[in-house]
Amino acid sequence: TILFALVLVPIENAPLHRLAAQVTIAVIAPHEAVALGNLMRSESRGVPSARSKKGACGLAQQQPRWIPGSTCRHFQTLPIYAALVYVSTTRKMRRICGGAWRLCYTHGPNHPRALAARANARTD
Repeated sequence: TILFALVLVPIENAPLHRLAAQVTIAVIAPHEAVALGNLMRSESRGVPSARSKKGACGLAQQQPRWIPGSTCRHFQTLPIYAALVYVSTTRKMRRICGGAWRLCYTHGPNHPRALAARANARTD
């Protein structure tokens, strides 16, 4: 119950938000922490309140419409929740897209570029 309560702790301070997200990722996905941290920085430039024109939100620029019950506010203020969703989503992209997971994450697994990368990966 303590972990569940921590997931719902809002952190508005940007440096603390980034730290909470990075620690969460390092704990639950230590072998993926560097790659996920790099992707997070490239997606939002480390700004938790970031929001794209396409509606992606938070450090990892996640799409709330793909996560039932989520909102941009969740991704922008609940760093532990956002990190858990982020790790889950990137693992799903790895399963679906293999080595092209970053492209699938940033464009979606059914985007033409992602589909082409997935097809190329199968023929290699």
